[in-house]
Amino acid sequence: MGRKRLGRAGWALAALLALALCGAGALALPGASAERILPGVSVAGVDLSGCSRGEAEALLRARGADYSATKILLCSGDTLIASVTCGQIGAAPDWAKAAELACRAGQGDSLLRRGWRRLFPEAIDIAPPFTVDQEQLEAALPPSPADAAYDPVSGEIREGRPGLRVEVPALCLALSGAAPGGAVRLPVEVRQPEISAEHLREALFRDVLGTYQTEVGGSASRRRNVALSAAAVDATVLLPGETFDYNQVVGERTRARGYGAAPAYVNGETVEEIGGGICQTSSTLYAAALLADLQITARSAHRYVSSYIPLGMDATVSWGGPEFRFRNDTRYPIQIQAALEGRTLRVTIRGTHLDSSTVKIRSEVVSTDPCRTRYEDAPGLPIGTEQLKQSGYSGCTVQTYREVYDAEGNLLRSSTEARSVYWRRDKIVLRGTAVPPEDERVETGEEDGGLPSEVEN
Repeated sequence: MGRKRLGRAGWALAALLALALCGAGALALPGASAERILPGVSVAGVDLSGCSRGEAEALLRARGADYSATKILLCSGDTLIASVTCGQIGAAPDWAKAAELACRAGQGDSLLRRGWRRLFPEAIDIAPPFTVDQEQLEAALPPSPADAAYDPVSGEIREGRPGLRVEVPALCLALSGAAPGGAVRLPVEVRQPEISAEHLREALFRDVLGTYQTEVGGSASRRRNVALSAAAVDATVLLPGETFDYNQVVGERTRARGYGAAPAYVNGETVEEIGGGICQTSSTLYAAALLADLQITARSAHRYVSSYIPLGMDATVSWGGPEFRFRNDTRYPIQIQAALEGRTLRVTIRGTHLDSSTVKIRSEVVSTDPCRTRYEDAPGLPIGTEQLKQSGYSGCTVQTYREVYDAEGNLLRSSTEARSVYWRRDKIVLRGTAVPPEDERVETGEEDGGLPSEVEN
């Protein structure tokens, strides 16, 4: 009978315990407890027992550990490639996500199990998940390698740097198990630069990419303008991707800078202008850039045909526009060499050939507009005499093509380069209309109404 009474007492105690567990479990229901975190649950050592999700997030932000000094050791095999900190790559715990994980801890257990955990807490420490700022990561650890580079200011060659491919999910996973201020090891993929400093040193300005020369005529002032603009262009270095801007490099043409007045076209008229003639430098450079197979980004043809360069290969410039620009779209630095030697202007672009291809520029005259002769009466000239007021030029439209050939002369590619429209300028001749005085007419036999002897001829 004693055993039976003890058994009944045990069963009663068990029933009471079950009711207590169920009651405690009921407190864990979402509606009953506003998703309060179970006792014993912490994140990175911060106890969150009984907190709501919002309270837990606020507590973690206030008391959560600082991981900014935690190191990431980037390794390729057994070799350490680089070391960065969480602060440098923008890696930090996601406290909002951590609070969510803490709220969910144990919520999938049975009602009885959750009640038991409320009466008898079990320690659960959750590692915080991490986020990484992608821009900061790429700034600190560029994914693409950088080739060795030439510094045009110092003339030195800087070593390239490898590119590092970092798997962000693997990085975040490694950091979630890291101790604040500690270090974690992370395997990375290393990509070496294609152009080393040694290779660049050997290849720098090794080859002539394109060269062209023109003969410089005109006055001494015009030739001096050409020489000055060539000197301004000479020794200019363009790194890969950089753009050459003629007006920016040469600068404004002024007397203070040594430029003089020389014939130039302004609004269809030939006038004396400071810096006249510098278009011959820009045109010669344009031709060299075409033959170097460089990308032309801004170019305008002259209003009239230029006598010193073939059709379609000129490039007019003026301060404030038109502009002439081209881009170094090669993988190596290029250097411009320009000088006036005697009356020969030579422009050469040096760089590094990647193959043995050559460039030819083919021009096609699409249409023509022949020059006409116009006569204007000139009261200041004797009747029957003529004087040239303006020389004439025929106009035309020219299409140029860039053709690239391999070493055997096979056409690799052909592209439309530019369409140049040259205006017609009519020849203007002055015709004298002035009647000679009476005494002069007698001397020439005009007293009887006859025509002057020179007109008769």
